[in-house]
Amino acid sequence: MSDSSPFDQIPDPLAPEAALAHGGAAPRVPLAASPDRVAIQRRRRVAFGASLAWLAGHLGVYGIRQDFTELPIAYMLAQIVLPVVVGACSLVVALAPGKLGLGVGISLVSAMALVGPASFCVLASSLPAPHPALNGQLGFWLSSLSCLGIAISCAALPLLMAALSLRRAFSTQAAWRSALVGAGLGAFSGATINLHCANVDAWHLVTGHGVPVVVAAGLGAFLVARWTRA
Repeated sequence: MSDSSPFDQIPDPLAPEAALAHGGAAPRVPLAASPDRVAIQRRRRVAFGASLAWLAGHLGVYGIRQDFTELPIAYMLAQIVLPVVVGACSLVVALAPGKLGLGVGISLVSAMALVGPASFCVLASSLPAPHPALNGQLGFWLSSLSCLGIAISCAALPLLMAALSLRRAFSTQAAWRSALVGAGLGAFSGATINLHCANVDAWHLVTGHGVPVVVAAGLGAFLVARWTRA
C-alpha cells in the first residue's frame, strides 16, 4: 500500500512564507524597468510635437480662412490667441508636480477644467460678428456638424498621444487633471477650427467650435484618465 495521499499533491500556499522563516528565498517576480525622467520628458515632447503637426496638417488640408482683413484685432485675440494661451496654461497646470510632487490643488485644477471650455463657448456666443454671418449652401446644422467633426478630429490624436505619453503620471486627482489636459487640447483644436472657418454666426461658433472643446474635456476626464491614473 502506498504511503502517498491525494492530498500530498496539493501545493502548500504557505510554502514561500515557510521558506522565508527558515532562511530560504522567496521566488522573485521580474519587474519592468521604469522610464527615467529624461525618457519621460522626451516622450512628452514627441507627443506634443506630433499633436502640433496633426493640427497643422488639418489646416493644410482644410485651409485657412480668408477674412482676416475684416476681423478686428480684439476678435482675433479672443478667438485665436486666447484659446492658445488658455490651452497652454491648462497643460502647464495639469502637469505641474506641485510642492509635494502630487500636483497643484484640486480647486485650481477643477476650476480651470470647467472655466476653460465654458469661456470658449461664452466668448463664441457673445462677441459681436465682425461681418455678416453666412452658413453657406450647407445651412446651419450641416455647417455646424461639419466644423464639429473637424474640431473633434483635431483633438482626437492629441488626446491619444496624451493618454500614451502620460501613462500612470497622476497619482492623485487623475480625473480632474486629465479633464484639464483634455480641455487644454480642446482649446488648441478650437483655435485651429477658428483659423479655418470664417463663419462668424454666434450659434455656429458655439455648436461647431465650442462643443468639441467641452467634449475633449469630457473625454479627458472619463477616458484618458484610465491611462493617466497611477
